Amino acid sequence: MSLNTYWDPIKTALILFPLIAALFTLPYIIVQYRRYGALLGFRIFVVYSFILYLMCALFLAVLPLPDPEKVRSMTGPVAQLVPFQAIRDIGRTKGFDLSAPGTYALLLRSPALFQVVANLIMFVPLGVYLKYYFRCSLKKTALLGFAFSLFIEITQLTGDFFLYPRPYRLFDVDDLMINTLGACAGYLLGMLCVRVLPSVERSEEHTSELQSRPHIS
Repeated sequence: MSLNTYWDPIKTALILFPLIAALFTLPYIIVQYRRYGALLGFRIFVVYSFILYLMCALFLAVLPLPDPEKVRSMTGPVAQLVPFQAIRDIGRTKGFDLSAPGTYALLLRSPALFQVVANLIMFVPLGVYLKYYFRCSLKKTALLGFAFSLFIEITQLTGDFFLYPRPYRLFDVDDLMINTLGACAGYLLGMLCVRVLPSVERSEEHTSELQSRPHIS
């Protein structure tokens, strides 16, 4: 995949995000205000940005939407079930020779390596959110990362849940492993965020203080 293949869905998410995010966050904002008499701006920002991330990840999985007739005529494989096939594909990069360090720079232009790195990076934010905001353990982060990755792969395998006559993206077992690893890497980054960003507990203490204040009806 080219860089535009990843960037175009993100641009679409950025265009559609304000309206869709509002539909999800407005009820949360209303509940927070009615309960505490104030808006907790930082918490709302985190929730808002989390929805943006989920939109971008899902759009990357399904966009751009191809023509159904073009999909119907596809005859390629629909699933890649051999673990670590991505490593083999990287090793087949034209001109690369493991015994010749001078050829290692060729890997930087390898589409297979680019796809691995992109899939890894795509799930790093999920791990950050799960650790920093949701306070998940590493084990739970890995399980949720795997579950979200599996949902994306099933979406691709079923042709966007049977909206298309067949899959137009490849179900790849390596993506499950790479995405889960990305979520775990995000967990480690989330540990740093816990140290440098306002804590959820501090925000909740502030919420309790607001709740204890008398409200003017």
